[in-house]
Amino acid sequence: MKIDLTDQVQQLSKQAVHNPRKDQSSNGFDSVLQDTIQKSNLPANSMASSIRSLMGPPAVAGVEQNSNCMECTVAQGLLDKLESYQQMLADPAATLKMIHPYVEKMEQQSASAEVLLNGMPEGHPLKMILEQALQNISQEVEKFNTGYYVDA
Repeated sequence: MKIDLTDQVQQLSKQAVHNPRKDQSSNGFDSVLQDTIQKSNLPANSMASSIRSLMGPPAVAGVEQNSNCMECTVAQGLLDKLESYQQMLADPAATLKMIHPYVEKMEQQSASAEVLLNGMPEGHPLKMILEQALQNISQEVEKFNTGYYVDA
């Protein structure tokens, strides 16, 4: 005797399955959200916030978030100069004559940053960043001035 399961499956699928969600008289997510906002007694616009506004601006470890310290500004300036120089080097349409002003700007800013770096305390959190940025700038300036990027 052969057992045919398809008949049993068809009978089960024809039976009405009780779904408790269908019995609820809600109009969807919008109504649930509005009910929640009303129950919380908060204005609707105060509920919307981004993660960025909750976290605040990013900070360097050990430096106050709201401080506009000169070290932060100098470090950001050095990194910006290195980044724009890197972008110019990556641009195949850029000539060495076009890149030269970026090298001069990096040299000028690194000279003023070295004075600041010498006056920084040993445990300052930005000291290592400034030292590394100055080292990278001096290497790139040396490469550029010695003709490293000149095609032979």
